[in-house]
Amino acid sequence: MGRKFLAHLLFLPNLMPFTALLKAEIFPWATLYSAKGFFETNIWYKRFILVLVLSAAWMFLMGNLPLSTVARSLFAFINASLIFFYVVQTDADEYAWIRKAFERVLMINLIIIFLQYLHFFPVFLEPLFQVFIERFKALPFGGGRGVAGLFAEPSYAGISLYYYFAFYMFSKKIAPTSRKGIFLLFGVLLVHLIMIRSLAGVFLLIIYVLFSVEWRQLLRLIIPVAAAFSLLILFFGGSPDAPRALAVPYAFLANQEFRDPAGWLLRESGFRFVSVAGSYAYMLTHPLGAGVGNWQEASLIGMEMLGVPVDIIDHFANMFKTDFNGVRPYAFFAGLALEGGWLPMLLLGAALWPYVSNPLWKSNQQARTMLAFFIFTVVCFGVIGDPLPFLFLALTYREVLQAPAKINS
Repeated sequence: MGRKFLAHLLFLPNLMPFTALLKAEIFPWATLYSAKGFFETNIWYKRFILVLVLSAAWMFLMGNLPLSTVARSLFAFINASLIFFYVVQTDADEYAWIRKAFERVLMINLIIIFLQYLHFFPVFLEPLFQVFIERFKALPFGGGRGVAGLFAEPSYAGISLYYYFAFYMFSKKIAPTSRKGIFLLFGVLLVHLIMIRSLAGVFLLIIYVLFSVEWRQLLRLIIPVAAAFSLLILFFGGSPDAPRALAVPYAFLANQEFRDPAGWLLRESGFRFVSVAGSYAYMLTHPLGAGVGNWQEASLIGMEMLGVPVDIIDHFANMFKTDFNGVRPYAFFAGLALEGGWLPMLLLGAALWPYVSNPLWKSNQQARTMLAFFIFTVVCFGVIGDPLPFLFLALTYREVLQAPAKINS
């Protein structure tokens, strides 16, 4: 019974036992759930973990970092990735239970999102939920941001919403160009733009439309989606409380931000873009990385290597004034590049290759969409310790292996 309950928490990584004691955005539910399967992982993943452990031990023994900092960094990498290797080899009964847990969590999140948006969520329960989700709000966040469901903030909710949606469409064999598929796509689009309002989800929306439809059918879907999105930007993007998903592209065009796209990107992405790009730049001159846990100083060096002084970035100026602290990059592989360098990236790639190179992926367009989601969120835009990209990739792999029937059209 305990593992069945824990399976639900795999899809709720921002849910903490006690936020006052554990100051972290992501709790290692995935590590707890999949730890027993570590010794059944392939040799490349074991080598990947060994390299990270040796790097973490070196940083601690040399007295460079406290144990808590090193351990937190190490388990962020493990928590995100180990769940993939556990789910792809688990038995059919456990896999079926994880699938059921996904559908329950999806429904609970949608209910809470609607209650928050409609101001029906009991405000007196907000302090109780904040014991488990530190930044939980019973009402919309404000400032152009909407609600977050059972996630820490709308940007997390926006990314997770499209993972939920894409896997639901794939697992239920619903073609995005079918009547039901178009209805569901417009439904998730409205939930995203009106209720969650995050800019982050827009990137996954674009990926979904481009990758989930065959090229000859693309116009059938991309024209109505692009038209609806454009009309929403035109009519609502300039309003004072416009959703960020609409306000940012509106400002990009109306204020001619395209004349200085680099400056616009730095302002709108906060530390996200520059921290990710800086991490890969750092790896080019530090092939062994900075050491597991040693991301604060290294991240600032990486940003400077891009020619972007830290003090011109709004996030740092607003957050730290004059005393700047580094930030962990906003993507799993960027974090590996910064802290571990080339070797752990290559080892993890080798561990994943037998699965992602399976020719069965070619048999399903929507399965490749989930693979595109995974690559985008772990390479460019995600959270280091978040297990959802690896978890959904594993679930998709299992579905592909079952030789799914023809998608309903």
